[in-house]
Amino acid sequence: METMQPETSRTCVELKSKPHRLICCRSDYLHSLPLRAIWCYYRRTGGMAGVSQNILTQWSPALVLESYRVLLVFVFTLKSAPSRDPRHQMYLSPWVSLIVAVCISMVCSLNEFPKKIQVSQKGASVNLTCHTDFQGQVTWKQKLQGKEKILKESRFVSITGLRLFLHKLDTPDAGEYSCWGEGRKLDHTYLLLEAEEEESYDSDVEDEEEEDEEDQEEERDSLSCSTRTYSCSFTCRLSASGFTAARLSFHRYGQQPTQWHYAPTAQNHFQFTLPLSYSPFAEESAALVVTAEAANSNQYLKKTIQFYLRDIVQPDPPQTVTCERAGNALRVTVQPPVSWAQPVSYFPLEHEIEFINKDNGKTERVTSGVITQKVSRLRARSRDPLTPSAWSEWSPWKNVTH
Repeated sequence: METMQPETSRTCVELKSKPHRLICCRSDYLHSLPLRAIWCYYRRTGGMAGVSQNILTQWSPALVLESYRVLLVFVFTLKSAPSRDPRHQMYLSPWVSLIVAVCISMVCSLNEFPKKIQVSQKGASVNLTCHTDFQGQVTWKQKLQGKEKILKESRFVSITGLRLFLHKLDTPDAGEYSCWGEGRKLDHTYLLLEAEEEESYDSDVEDEEEEDEEDQEEERDSLSCSTRTYSCSFTCRLSASGFTAARLSFHRYGQQPTQWHYAPTAQNHFQFTLPLSYSPFAEESAALVVTAEAANSNQYLKKTIQFYLRDIVQPDPPQTVTCERAGNALRVTVQPPVSWAQPVSYFPLEHEIEFINKDNGKTERVTSGVITQKVSRLRARSRDPLTPSAWSEWSPWKNVTH
């Protein structure tokens, strides 16, 4: 009878699945990278209990889908193969259970932002109240990832009439809590836990990649806003890795927030186009304060930024770029984009012209609109000269004939 051999050549593999990293040991028996990821994750979390609660929030959807595909191939291969190797029987049972856990997590993910939430921290205690006029017996229930259970008194759960106390919160405690009376749902609240900092499993790898992590920090879990002109709307973008629902509100500093604006269901990236009661001819006396919230089935993320509208203006590329010969020089005329505020005399734009010198092939730039060198082609971009606004994107290259 063939016996199992211990793993040889235990080299560490890093799986860069944001927002969390996982360092696993590679076995020669597991050749697929997603397959090794799930097997190591299964072993680190102590079986299906850890996987079923964390697989969705710890990994990106791309990795989950790829792992799911590889798992199906792997399981059916093992099932159809001769069972000479005892490792087949050992591996097969966990894989089947794991596929079920993956399916449940993917189907039951949060696809819209809960209207009523309460946020707490992992390890803390929280008090939930059932807001109702009902006078009879109240039953509390918890619903998470499609499964609902009736709550009973325990070390971590205390029930006093219309109040529910949860102690030492952990990931499985997140979800919708509802109170019921005589078969009717009286009230409900969705409990979310504040997103934690990214975990690291290998200090040596963390030291080596510290600089790379800092470079990517701005791209992950960030909120930014921009507008193409001085008008009655602006756009905000929220990057929240691992989150599936988001909402946003804004207000002038010192005023009350507006109503919530909800983004379409997405994954990791959300965009909002926001209306603004604002006259472009008026001076801004107070800054805009924008608050965005993101959620998945158990975590909550909040980002707030503050700015003046003039600080986020980035014009569209110039509408047209024309040129004509003026003696030995080339005079370039740049037309503002059609989206830019009018009149141009009140909302001026400065232009930068980039051209390729026909004599030496070098790329040069001018802002005067007059080029004395011979030019083979050119393009232009614009910005507001009165504020520290960003340059627009470049216009398409334009060939110059002499």
